Amino acid sequence: LPRVGEFKCSDPSLNRIYETAMWTLLSNVHGIPTDCPAREKCGWLGDAQITSELGLMNFDAGSFYAKYVRDIETSYIGQTPGDVAPGKRGTGPNGHLDWGLAIVLIPWHVYLYGGDVRILRRHYQSMRKFMLEAEATAKAGILSFGYGDWCPPGSVEPTQTPPALTTTAWFVHAGRIMSHVARQLGQNADADHFVKFTHATLDAFHRAFYQVSRQSYGSQCADAMALELRLCPLMLNGAVAESLHRDVMQTHQAHQTTGIFGSRFLYPALSRHGYGDTALALLRQTTYPSIG
Repeated sequence: LPRVGEFKCSDPSLNRIYETAMWTLLSNVHGIPTDCPAREKCGWLGDAQITSELGLMNFDAGSFYAKYVRDIETSYIGQTPGDVAPGKRGTGPNGHLDWGLAIVLIPWHVYLYGGDVRILRRHYQSMRKFMLEAEATAKAGILSFGYGDWCPPGSVEPTQTPPALTTTAWFVHAGRIMSHVARQLGQNADADHFVKFTHATLDAFHRAFYQVSRQSYGSQCADAMALELRLCPLMLNGAVAESLHRDVMQTHQAHQTTGIFGSRFLYPALSRHGYGDTALALLRQTTYPSIG
């Protein structure tokens, strides 16, 4: 994986965080993107999809991730992706929905960063089938079968953010992606279907999880995902961002409470909505729980 991206600034601690992230990613490349090089050594789909943009921004990794999408397709035990590819680590015939979204998100990321539409053509039927299978499990627009914001500080299971929230949030995002992909590939009926799915799921998400009294979706992870995945009504963006800032700085004294999903979106959500100093305070934090 030749290096194509780099970050450097005047703060040695931020430079070290960045270089540690690069070494972590490279340490998990063994023909597949693994979750850790020392213990499980599995190609967990959730880990792969959440770090694929990091890989594509910093390394010439398009062919690597394209190969992994083929690994996902050839590792099916049931009709849709499991939680691990390749391998049969006891995850059953059908995996968790938020992990299985790797079959949609990784091809999209490879296309987004490389511009080659062939990966979307090659895997469109798998992407479409997974989305329709997942849609069939929705209840009143909410998709529930997910691992969620895995491993927040002090816990293996998500504690502050219900998996139904994060899974539904991801599928709003995935619905938008699929409508775009379908339109680009000339599948206009599919595109119309995914537009309707996106609107219905987005409405359900806001009705189910927005807390008017707190002007929040309930946690750092939830607010960060809502802001970055464009799940908030525009008129509420400022209030939700302020709520997120207060939770970080006042409720948790500049500490994060996020796991795998929330950590992906926490810093850009704060920065994009006027709280860059808060994001920087998190990155410079050195007491538990923190990257520092």
